[in-house]
Amino acid sequence: MLPWSCTPTSDASQTTPQHNLMLALPAMVIETLREQLQRIDALAHEIHATEHRLDAWWRKDEAAKRLTAIPGVGWLTAIAAIGDARTFRSGC
Repeated sequence: MLPWSCTPTSDASQTTPQHNLMLALPAMVIETLREQLQRIDALAHEIHATEHRLDAWWRKDEAAKRLTAIPGVGWLTAIAAIGDARTFRSGC
């Protein structure tokens, strides 16, 4: 959701860069931006939920925990390294 209201007012004290932008852009552009920001917000929530599930899996997997003991290897890299290489088309 846009961080400002899309309802124009005639109050001169309401003149902010966001307000000026809102007045300069067509309503269709503002609505499109609002929709895109909602999609970004939804994706951010999905990413957070996925990271939470991966973190829970990492905490239970001893091999992944051992890999994260290597300097420069974080939990996401360790999770990606665990598994069957045949999953990838090249097989390596």
